[in-house]
Amino acid sequence: MNARALAAMVPILLLAGCSAATPVATSTSSAPAGADVQIVVIGDSIADTADHCPGCTGFAETFRTHVEDSLDVSAEATLLTGMTVPEAQSLVASDAHARPVIADAEVIILETGYNNAVPDPTTGIGCGGSLDGGVDVWVFSTTTDCLEAGVATYGDLYGDILSRLRALRDGRPTVLIVTNTLDGNLDPDDPNALLAYFQPDKQEWATTWTVEQYDRWNAMLAHEAESADAHLVDIYHAFNGPDGRTPFGSLSVDGAHPSQKGNDLIARMLAEVDLSALSDQQAGS
Repeated sequence: MNARALAAMVPILLLAGCSAATPVATSTSSAPAGADVQIVVIGDSIADTADHCPGCTGFAETFRTHVEDSLDVSAEATLLTGMTVPEAQSLVASDAHARPVIADAEVIILETGYNNAVPDPTTGIGCGGSLDGGVDVWVFSTTTDCLEAGVATYGDLYGDILSRLRALRDGRPTVLIVTNTLDGNLDPDDPNALLAYFQPDKQEWATTWTVEQYDRWNAMLAHEAESADAHLVDIYHAFNGPDGRTPFGSLSVDGAHPSQKGNDLIARMLAEVDLSALSDQQAGS
């Protein structure tokens, strides 16, 4: 099975070809450098509208405007690209460019994990095995114990990222936000979705399998966010419905990346996050 075929199956590589060898900082803002409030998004290509939703206004830019309007400040938003959880961990732990950018950010949004939530056997994290016998065979062969162990390992990585983010801020007022992870595997007519690899009589079983995995993954993220005193933004149920079984539909441009409607939805959810820690800081400055 070639790389593109694997990419078409699992979220670990659904965004294949979008990853950078090193973390990339991209200004998503029209505000001048040196703004009153710095916003950093540590994200995968879901946050990258320039490449994946041309002409769209990304959620980071809309949220930046919200911060400006709410706090009566100038704000600048920067995307630091971490296509996978390990890449994001490396970025926060040791990247000489990213770390000072993060250290100066009053708002930090951690949005990555879409490429890891299904435990692709090539990563060395989570379930092993091979795709040589077919994607459906591999999925059928995975066990709950294996899936739970893989999620726990990623939980440790998220925990380390969040701890390091707090350390970089060194006690200064910070709004730390974690988004949970979307499931792009639920449309049987989408060739890039998991269900496309199953016969119709097995698609209900496959739907349950993937929903259980994303519920497991997002429960882990909720725990890590709470432990780090971070705000959790539940984009999973907003995009996939209350039971996690709904395909993205018009919220996505391609079954993976948010459309303008999807970006607007994420921005509205981010706008519900309490910014009082920053308003108190601004009042005292």
